[in-house]
Amino acid sequence: MAGTPRKWTNFNQNPETPGGNLRPESPIFSEDHLEWWALVQHGLVKGAMLMLAVEHHHEDEDLVLTTGWEGMLEAFGFGHEGERPLVVADMAGAVRSRIDDLREAASTLSVEQRRSEALERERATVRIAAETD
Repeated sequence: MAGTPRKWTNFNQNPETPGGNLRPESPIFSEDHLEWWALVQHGLVKGAMLMLAVEHHHEDEDLVLTTGWEGMLEAFGFGHEGERPLVVADMAGAVRSRIDDLREAASTLSVEQRRSEALERERATVRIAAETD
């Protein structure tokens, strides 16, 4: 990724903006640990490589992806023919769908947590009543 580090923004100065006009999604599972912390710390490109566990190193101002980049291309809707990447899917829709699925899962977990807590309170009431008789 030639010249990538040169184009990085200092995200520590403006942590609400992980990349140009790209805004982070609001946290899905926890307000304490933002899913996009790596973007804030390292910038959009390197942060993405860290989150995706793509092995890389720096050569001057270039970020060199050494292994795992093929899977990354595929994950973002690209294939490759020889040296040239090809667009094979509309990833914007797929990413939006995945985020929506995660939000729905978080909502379901929250509902189930409340239900579980209510059941536990009910069990405690029955247990206490049985122990006091």
